[in-house]
Amino acid sequence: MLNFYRHYTTTYSNGKEVKTEYCGEFIAENAPENFTETITWENLSEKYSKNGLAYPFSIWDFKRGRCISFFSDKFIKDIKEWKEELNLTIVHEYVIYKPSINYVLNFCDSENAIKYLVERGLAIVEK
Repeated sequence: MLNFYRHYTTTYSNGKEVKTEYCGEFIAENAPENFTETITWENLSEKYSKNGLAYPFSIWDFKRGRCISFFSDKFIKDIKEWKEELNLTIVHEYVIYKPSINYVLNFCDSENAIKYLVERGLAIVEK
């Protein structure tokens, strides 16, 4: 059975929560696995190239090294490669979401949206 899922990421810096961010939604039959990833200076470029849009920070390159700036309402100082070690943990969580019918009708993936409605008994029947 198809379900709507919302993707959230929660970023922790040295065990302190920095930000929880909504990353999008999709329709799928099987629930995706929640997972956690750890980011250090060594694997930062690789992880950022794969999932950079889901992360609440940007990377700046300077002569001395790299710097990470966070997009957050809370004041969080930048992490500089030449001053401190990078220890970020990012938790990816997928949550089932129950949308309204109007939301499903306007969803961008129309094929799966129609299948979602038909599985719930909502189909247009001509008389």
